[in-house]
Amino acid sequence: MEVATFWRGFDFWDGSYVLLLVDLPDASRTAGEIFLFQHVLNPLFTALGRDVALFRLAGLLLLVGASIAATSGIADALRRAEVPVAAGWERMACSVSAACATTAYVGAARVPGYRIVVLIGLLLVLAGLARLGSGKVSTGAALVGASAVLVFTGKPTSAAALFIVVLVAVALLVPRHAWARAVLSGLAGTAGAMILVLWLADMDPASAIGYLSRGVEVEMASNAHGEMLSMLGLRPVPIRVLLAFGPLVLVPLWIAGHDMARNAETKWPAGAQVLVGLSIPTLAAVLGLWLLSAQDFGGQIRMLTVLWALLAAGSLVVAVRGRAALPASRGRGSLTLVLVALFMPYVATVGTNTNFVPTMTQASVFWAIALMGSGAVIAANRPEAARLFVPLGLFLVTTTAVTQVVWFGDGLEGQGVRDAAVSTRALGGKLLLEPETAAIFTRLDQVSAEHGMAGQPAIDLTGYGAAYQLALGTRPLGRASFFGTFAGAERGAEVALGRETCPDLASAVVLYADDNPLDVSHALSSHGLDLDSDYVEVTRFHPTHGTERIRRQTVRVLLPKPGVPATLGCAVEDA
Repeated sequence: MEVATFWRGFDFWDGSYVLLLVDLPDASRTAGEIFLFQHVLNPLFTALGRDVALFRLAGLLLLVGASIAATSGIADALRRAEVPVAAGWERMACSVSAACATTAYVGAARVPGYRIVVLIGLLLVLAGLARLGSGKVSTGAALVGASAVLVFTGKPTSAAALFIVVLVAVALLVPRHAWARAVLSGLAGTAGAMILVLWLADMDPASAIGYLSRGVEVEMASNAHGEMLSMLGLRPVPIRVLLAFGPLVLVPLWIAGHDMARNAETKWPAGAQVLVGLSIPTLAAVLGLWLLSAQDFGGQIRMLTVLWALLAAGSLVVAVRGRAALPASRGRGSLTLVLVALFMPYVATVGTNTNFVPTMTQASVFWAIALMGSGAVIAANRPEAARLFVPLGLFLVTTTAVTQVVWFGDGLEGQGVRDAAVSTRALGGKLLLEPETAAIFTRLDQVSAEHGMAGQPAIDLTGYGAAYQLALGTRPLGRASFFGTFAGAERGAEVALGRETCPDLASAVVLYADDNPLDVSHALSSHGLDLDSDYVEVTRFHPTHGTERIRRQTVRVLLPKPGVPATLGCAVEDA
């Protein structure tokens, strides 16, 4: 279902910001950014002809491939620990983890941005750790090191948390006599990946550090990340979705568990398990659409996957209690991988500036992997537990389907996908958009052609106009979006724009909206410019996204008059 939506809808917030970064990774070179993932993804985006739908699809395929690699690697490590893992279980586990990985795309952005890059990197780290657990020290450590660099390009805070996890995992998985080889191989993988990233970004180490430092300064000025406790996830957890629909999707698993505990031979054949496992979650999806679609719950429906985490944690406890049946030297290693998988969503989320737990569920595929891995260890001690494999897989897959169905029916985020009907040019490809949104994209494309705006510098003072810059084909100054929702967005815009050259500022196209609570126009007016007298309007429109107040605003596209360079103090010929 997720793939079918890739050619529909366009996100005006994080999705547009990511696309603008990936399309023009060098645009923020002067002002700085807090990550490097855009330089890694730009070659892929360019190779796909700047087609947004294909880019979405490619990101999902990479994510699915990484989840299969991690799951298959854990299966190999379990076999080495003398946990009987049948080929059929491995195939099922890989298929289930591939399906569960698509929960990362449930939400408005639906493009491979920094969070997806982090998730792919962490899955590959888990695959590398699994190779360490299988005795393949050199290749496993090299994969861990290289993948950690990928995580760093997406979120340095996640890379910092990952460093601690990797140290503990290596100490538990690798024999002491092989520690030196693991460290050297890991450093080699890290160095090779870092050299590749720097080459893609066309930077040396010093310039990369400077670039990231400038980005941190802009983030701090924008007050973009709030309190430290929130960044570490130490805040109350919203669980209303879990309480409302958790019991429904758990019913098939409960039936199978009750059957296993009461009967030596199962009374529920696989066909009946499949029937119950599909019908009950379908009911949950219908109820979810009915009760939640009007509440604009959006991507937070992923909270339903917290059930995976709770079950995985419980299963791990049961597996630890029964690990005496495993070889003493290897039982610990197999459970270490499960524990790492259980903890990875936290690593992926550390440092977020959004609601921590709902954001953590974007990495819920790790909980699915942990649940299946601990189930295999339990079945090694209690063979009758193998009966749970089919309903367990159904529980995970159907929960994934429920989250996608309910999000698609959402009254806010899903509407742009559901009502998309007009084929419209977007960057290098075409997307189906809502009629009103399609009209804006078409008009901005025409205006850009009429005034030769493609490739010209632009300043978005609306605090939400990254998508409009994509439609115009302009080059953003400062950063791809100043996100007016941040408390210090205006100050952050001043810092970022203060690093741009005078000729670029003087020739920049300006996006501005009157009566706008997200406005950052002081960042430009502080230079002595007046948006009414120093600029000429070439078009205007009403936004088709966001809250009702934003939709009532009028966004104006402005071009500078000849006197702007003199006002800014730069020569006309230089502008």
